[in-house]
Amino acid sequence: MFKNRFVIYLFYCFCPVFGSVIRLDGAVSLAPEALGDEIVMSLIARTTGFVALGISPTGSYAGSDIIVAWVDDSSKRGHIIDAHAVHGKNEPVEDKEHNYKVLAASQNDTHTVIQFSRAILTCDQVGDVDIVNDTMRVMWSISEKDPTRTSWKHVKWQGPKSVHLTQPLVRLPPSPQPYWDVLTPNIYLPDKTASFYFCKIYKIPQLDNKHHITGFAPQIEKDHEGLIEHMILYACLGGEEFEIFLSHPGIACADPNLPPLWKSCATPIVVWSAGSEGEFYPEHVGLPISEGEGKATYFKLEVHYDNPALQTIRDTSGLRIFYTPKLREYDGSILVTGVTPTSLQVIPAKQKNFTSTGYCDNQCTNLMFPENGIRIVSVAFHTHSTGRRVRLLRVREGLETTVIAQDHHYDPRFQQSRRLHKEAVILPGDEIITECVYNTVNRTRITFGGFTVRDETCLAYVLYYPRAALSSCTSITPTDFFFETFGIRKFYGRNMSDVEKLVLKESSEQLKELVPHVPLQSLFFRFNEKGGFNLESSKPPPSLLKAMADIDNDNGEARTIFSELIIYKPEEFQNKSFTAHLKDLPWHDSSFTQSVEKILNGRRHQTFCRLQNNEPAMVRGTKNNLFTRHFILPLQNSERKTIQEILRTCSFFSANFRLRVSEL
Repeated sequence: MFKNRFVIYLFYCFCPVFGSVIRLDGAVSLAPEALGDEIVMSLIARTTGFVALGISPTGSYAGSDIIVAWVDDSSKRGHIIDAHAVHGKNEPVEDKEHNYKVLAASQNDTHTVIQFSRAILTCDQVGDVDIVNDTMRVMWSISEKDPTRTSWKHVKWQGPKSVHLTQPLVRLPPSPQPYWDVLTPNIYLPDKTASFYFCKIYKIPQLDNKHHITGFAPQIEKDHEGLIEHMILYACLGGEEFEIFLSHPGIACADPNLPPLWKSCATPIVVWSAGSEGEFYPEHVGLPISEGEGKATYFKLEVHYDNPALQTIRDTSGLRIFYTPKLREYDGSILVTGVTPTSLQVIPAKQKNFTSTGYCDNQCTNLMFPENGIRIVSVAFHTHSTGRRVRLLRVREGLETTVIAQDHHYDPRFQQSRRLHKEAVILPGDEIITECVYNTVNRTRITFGGFTVRDETCLAYVLYYPRAALSSCTSITPTDFFFETFGIRKFYGRNMSDVEKLVLKESSEQLKELVPHVPLQSLFFRFNEKGGFNLESSKPPPSLLKAMADIDNDNGEARTIFSELIIYKPEEFQNKSFTAHLKDLPWHDSSFTQSVEKILNGRRHQTFCRLQNNEPAMVRGTKNNLFTRHFILPLQNSERKTIQEILRTCSFFSANFRLRVSEL
C-alpha cells in the first residue's frame, strides 16, 4: 500500500495535470507537456532498471529518437542517454550531441520515475526527431537492470503507439467530479453483418438545475478495443415522453422498428472515435445538460461496431461523462464540418495521395455566427482506414488562409481530439475548409463516401463557444456537374433530375447521423455573449487488419447507388453501370488523376448549411433548399490540354467523351 502511494505521490509531483498521462501499457506511462520551445516528459515504469523510449513520426524503428533513462542503484541519481535507431541494428546508437537533460528522478523497490526535457526542435538532424504538433508514434522497453552497452543488443520493443506529445493540457478542479456511466446493456453483436450500429435511450442522473459536462472518457470492455469504431451521445428533443424507452433494451439504429421518436435524438454532445482517450474541456467552457423543460435530459447512445470476423460477442462498453453543477462561463457546442458522406465522394484505387475537400460557405457563417464570431477550442478529425493527412482551414475575405489544425502523420486508428494552442476565431463571413488526403495503394476498387470501413469519410468535429444555432456545415460536388465531369449525359429510366434526387436522398439520410437537432420555432434568435444563441422554445486492432484484408480483395463492384445507374448516353458507354465506368477510367495516369482531383475539389460545391433541427438555414433559388458555391479555381491551359490528350489517346474513349474542361 505504501509503495503504491509513493508512486502516485511522485507522479503527481512531476505531473500535476490530470488527463495528461498516456498509459503505454501496464508497466509504462508517459506524461508530456510542451512549455514554449521545450518539451518536458515524465516516465513512470514498473522497474528498478532502465526504461527506453523511442519517438518516430511514422512508427518506423529506423530513424527514431531513442532515450534510455534510469536511476543509479548506488548514487540514486537519474541518468539519460540520447540515442537513435539505425536500420538493421536492434541496439540504439548513442548521439554525438546529447540534447536531453534530467530534471528530477526517484526510485523505490518497484518503480522508477524520471523527468527530462529537450528542445522541441534541435539541430541534430541525425540523432533527433523534431517533436511537432502532428501525431507521433512512441515505442518503449524496460529492463530489470541498469543499462550496459551489451544490454542494449537485446532490447524488446513494445508499440508503436500513436500519441499527441505537444497538446496543451487542461487543469481540472482538484476535487473529484461526479460522473455518469452510459454503457451498453451486455448486448450480443450480430454474426451476420460486419458493420453494426446499436442505439439505446438513457436518462441523466437526477439533477435539479442546469449542469455542464466537463469531459468524457471511453469505457471499453477488455479486449474489445478493436471492435468499436465510434460512439456518439446525442441529446433528445423532448421530455417525459422518453421515459417509457428507458426499459427498452436497445435496437439496431437502422432497424425499421426503431421508435420514430428516437429520430429526434440528434444533437451530438459527446463524440468518441477509435483510439481516443477522451477529452476534458477548458475551465471556461462546458456543454449544457438538464436545461429544464425536458431539454438535455434524455440521450441516445449510438455505438458503431466493426466486427469483420463476424464473432458472436457480448459487449458492455460505453462512455463516462463528467459533469459539474458549477456552471462555466460559456455554453459550448459541437459543429460538424467537412465532406457530406455520399457516393459523390470518389477516391480511386492505387493512389498514394488523393485529396477530398469539404467547404463551409461564407454565406452560412455570415448568417449563423454572432458578430464577434465563435472560438474553436479543439478539433477531432474523422476518416476511415485510408486517411493519412488532414487539415482544417479558415479563409477570410477570400484571401487570407489560416491553418486551424492539421496532421501530416494522421493515424485513423488514433482519432484523439486536438486541443488548439491558441483558440481560433471564426467570424461571420469566414469560410471553413476541411481537407483529407487518402492512400489507397492497397485497394483494388473505387472507394466511395459513406460510414462503413469499406467507405471513406472526411469530417471534423469542432468544439467551440459560444453556442450557436448552426449544427453542421458540409458540402458535396453538385450532382449534375459530377456526372458531366465524367462524360455522362443520361441514364436508363431516369433523367438527371431523378438521379439528383436519389443522391440528395442518400445525402440527407447520411447527414441525419451527424447533425444536431433541438427545438426551433423560428429563425429569430436571442444572443448573449456567454450563452450564445438561445432558441425560443498499441497494435493495429485485429478487426481493422481483417477489414483491410477484405477491402484489398476485389470482390466485384461496390454496392452504391452508382451500381444501379445504367448509362444510356453517350452510346460508347451504353449499358455499363456508372461504377464500372468509373473503374475503367485511366486513374493510373497521374496527370489525369490530378486534374480530376482538382476539378472535383475546387470547381463547384453544394453546401449544406443546417440548423439544429436539421432544417436548411437558408434558401438560394429552388435548388433543393441548398445553395451552390461556384469556386473559381480555373485549370491552367497545360492542365486542360493534358486531360484532353489523355482521353483522346485512351483506346476505350471515343472522340465525343471529354471531361468538362471547356468552361474551366
